[in-house]
Amino acid sequence: CLLATTLIGAKPPSGKVDPQIAYVILTGPGFELRVSNENGTNLTTLYKSPAPLRIDLAPRAQNQIAITDDKALKLLTYTVSGSGAFVTSSVTTLYTDASRLFYVDFSPNGRKIAFAANNGQDLMVYDLDLPAGPDNPRKWTTVPYVWDHTWFRDGNSIALVVPSTATGGAADDLYEISAPDTTPTLIFTQRRIDFLDASRTDPDALVLSYNDASGNALVGLWKNGAFSQSNLTNRSAAFRGTLNCDDKKLAYGAPDKNGQLVWYIRDLVQNSERLYTKTPRVNWTQFWPTCN
Repeated sequence: CLLATTLIGAKPPSGKVDPQIAYVILTGPGFELRVSNENGTNLTTLYKSPAPLRIDLAPRAQNQIAITDDKALKLLTYTVSGSGAFVTSSVTTLYTDASRLFYVDFSPNGRKIAFAANNGQDLMVYDLDLPAGPDNPRKWTTVPYVWDHTWFRDGNSIALVVPSTATGGAADDLYEISAPDTTPTLIFTQRRIDFLDASRTDPDALVLSYNDASGNALVGLWKNGAFSQSNLTNRSAAFRGTLNCDDKKLAYGAPDKNGQLVWYIRDLVQNSERLYTKTPRVNWTQFWPTCN
C-alpha cells in the first residue's frame, strides 16, 4: 500500500502533478513494474513477468523504460495521460542471451543501455541508434561478477562494482571503464557496496549503498575517492538509495520494527522524510532521472 505522511490515498495537489516513481514488486505469480505519483495516486502496472525484473528509466521526455527480464533485454514505451496516468504502448525485445541478464542502466542521454550478461560476468552496451547485430550490443569488459553499475561522468564512462579478489570477497571494488575492450580502472574499495547510482547534477559523484567498518548499512554520496556525505539517510540501516532529477530527494529502503524492508522518500533540502510504501515485497524504487 502506498501512502504519504499526512494523507492516505490523497489526490495530487492542484496545478502540479506529484513527481512519479517506478518500482518492481514481487506478486503471487511473479514480478510487476509499477509507477505511481509520490503520494500513491495514479498507480499503474506497466509490465508483468514470472521472472525477476531489473529496470531503468530513460530521460522523462523519451517515455521509455529498459528492462532485463530473465534472458531478454527489453524496451518498454509508454504514454502519459493529461492526469498523469501511465499506459504501456509497446514492449520491444532488443536482445536475448543464453543466460540470465542482470542490472540495466540508461546513459544520461537515453541512447545507450548498459547491462550485465553471461550470468553477470560481461558488461554489455546496447546502442539504440545502431541496428542490432554482432557488434550491438557490444561487450565492454568481462569480470568475475558485475554486482551493479551506472553510467558515470555525463555518460563518458561506466562505474561498476565487482567483488574484491584482493580481499578474498570481504570487500567490493569500484571500477571505472571508459570504452569497450579497455582495462577498468580501480577507483575505490569498500567493505560492501550493494547498490550504485549516479548523481543527476554532479557528473563526478555517485550514490553508494554500502557497509561501513562497523557493519552499518549506509547510503552515501561519493566523489573523487571519498565520501563527501557518508550517511544521507541519518540511519544505521538503509539500502538501495537513489536520487531524484535534481538531487534534492532520495528514495531508499530501511527495515521497519519487524525487520521488513519498507521504502522512504527523504527531502535532502528540508532534512525530512515520509514513508512511500510499507509493502515488503517491493524490490527497489527509482525516480525519473530528468525533471522535464
